[in-house]
Amino acid sequence: MRCLLLISLVLAGCVNLDIELTRPDPQVAAAKTGEDCAHAIVLPFLIGSLSVEQAMQQAGHYEGEVGYTKKFISTPITKLRQTTLTQFGTVFYTEVCVRATGE
Repeated sequence: MRCLLLISLVLAGCVNLDIELTRPDPQVAAAKTGEDCAHAIVLPFLIGSLSVEQAMQQAGHYEGEVGYTKKFISTPITKLRQTTLTQFGTVFYTEVCVRATGE
């Protein structure tokens, strides 16, 4: 019973948000996705900075078969389709990411 109470208290503070910062551009294909993330552990201050330009530089796609043979090919985004702000957090950990999608 105590374990169930502890788990419910820890999970009561979970947050998972996806916020579209820009509307999707239908003329640009969603071929690549890149993310730039900042993290906070216990403290309310994020470690790192968020940048759409950095997310565009870290973009790429996976090539190959499903499983262990998949290889990540890093190719920066040149045309931006959509920008999304993603936040996941619990009582002790928070992650905020900017996701850039485009060609």
